Amino acid sequence: MKRLHIRWLVLLALLLCSPFAFIAYLTIAVPVDIPEHMRDEAARYWPAALAAGAIVLAAALLAFRSRGAAGAALRNAGDTPAAVGAPGLRPSAAVGVQSTPLLVIAAVAAISWALATMAAMHGMPLWAIVLVALLPWLPVLVAETIGKYQRYGVYPSSSR
Repeated sequence: MKRLHIRWLVLLALLLCSPFAFIAYLTIAVPVDIPEHMRDEAARYWPAALAAGAIVLAAALLAFRSRGAAGAALRNAGDTPAAVGAPGLRPSAAVGVQSTPLLVIAAVAAISWALATMAAMHGMPLWAIVLVALLPWLPVLVAETIGKYQRYGVYPSSSR
């Protein structure tokens, strides 16, 4: 049984590492000409960078504001870590979005898509497009992590 468990872990590690290996291969194998910009051309894009930062900040404020309301609702409902570990709880209940409303998730997804689209239209490299697409999700991840910590403690547990 333990050997089978190790095989699944190795398979999972291979599946998780294969996209990174593929992107690393493409980075090396595909020739890309990097345009050289003059200082005035680079300065022209500062407003777009500031607008993107404002969008990320707005998404962060929205996520933290809604997290506070959801946390207060949980506290008022008497949802404590002891009640969460009740015998009828499925092990996967702790995995998922709990403290961030679905409207915020939809808004962050739209923001992420728009930023990635704009980055691709500006001809940014692939790593920059992925980074720009993932940045709006950082506040949601932090809010969810704080919410999970407040609700479950250090680690969510399915033990009975």
